[in-house]
Amino acid sequence: MSRSTFELRVPQGLDIADLKASIAAEYAIREEPEQVLERTYLDSFDWRVHGAGGVIEFHRNGRRGELLWSDRRSGELLHRLPLAQPPGFTDSLPAGSLRDDLEPILEMRSLLPLLHIHSRLSTLRVLDDEEKTVVRLELDQADYRAPQGDMGRESAGELGTRVHLRPVRGYDGDFDRVAQFCNKLLKKAHGGLFEDGLHAIGRRPGDYSSKLKYKLDPHERSDQATNEIQLGLLDTLETNIDGSRANLDSEFLHDLRVACRRTRSALTQIKGVYGTDLVQRYKEEFAWVQQITGPTRDMDVYLLALDDYKQSLPEFLQEALEPLRGFLEAHHKDEQKTLSRELGSARFHKLRKEWRDFLQAPVPRVMV
Repeated sequence: MSRSTFELRVPQGLDIADLKASIAAEYAIREEPEQVLERTYLDSFDWRVHGAGGVIEFHRNGRRGELLWSDRRSGELLHRLPLAQPPGFTDSLPAGSLRDDLEPILEMRSLLPLLHIHSRLSTLRVLDDEEKTVVRLELDQADYRAPQGDMGRESAGELGTRVHLRPVRGYDGDFDRVAQFCNKLLKKAHGGLFEDGLHAIGRRPGDYSSKLKYKLDPHERSDQATNEIQLGLLDTLETNIDGSRANLDSEFLHDLRVACRRTRSALTQIKGVYGTDLVQRYKEEFAWVQQITGPTRDMDVYLLALDDYKQSLPEFLQEALEPLRGFLEAHHKDEQKTLSRELGSARFHKLRKEWRDFLQAPVPRVMV
């Protein structure tokens, strides 16, 4: 049996007090005071940390906060850093190895909260005849909560109770015996808290990507296939509206504009599928979307490139570009206000609704 930490589930119907009594009847135990732990799981909107094989959590225990970055396959802890608050962009992190390793993964994207877990932790120490601790059992009664504004199946609920068996060096035999006993009472945990919590709020790792992923049937009608393509682009565009309006990071607006540009290209390049009047109408409407989002994106690009521009200058001239930064930031703020207003406008809402209604309507028996 593996003597690394592993998890078991407390089955429904088994009371925590009864579980503790069953363990106490078999072993000498000592229970530590219950603790409360708040976990917030973080990643970029497009799951860059997950794609790089990691999981990032911010833990708060009382007033103490820390950031933990683990390998999601092995569970190995890669970085641990005391922090007062969850970070956003990597430049909000103190200089060090964690920031150095995270910067090339996130690039211009921000860490965002994916899931909140509230845990009540009870630790039982299994003792030998000399009252030395030979195994630790951590009972984790967990509740989940979606980030504010996240539209999952449920915004909050219970995740049940898990038991983490933690070995103590030099007591392998005791660990094996306790593990065998617990296996009779409890169920194997097939997923971790993170995966179960995501499932509960209607999400899964990697559920957003701006990349095109279509599996078209070569035998289906061209209008059906085109509708499927356009619906996927509309989904991407709409998924990025809230992040663009809130200016969470520059990639929300970038992905929204790419989806808009691809929509216009498809209208132009896939000929003979839609009627001429409809094509012209939506080409003009999506050109308007490109127009209202362009100025803010221009400011994003200039600001993202400014440090590279500085580095291209002799060192004694680099600070001369700083007034330009303030100028660009002021213009970005103004353009962002306009962008947010236009993306919340009745015209934009009408465009999306009517375009979706058209794409989802049954195709005519005879193509136009």
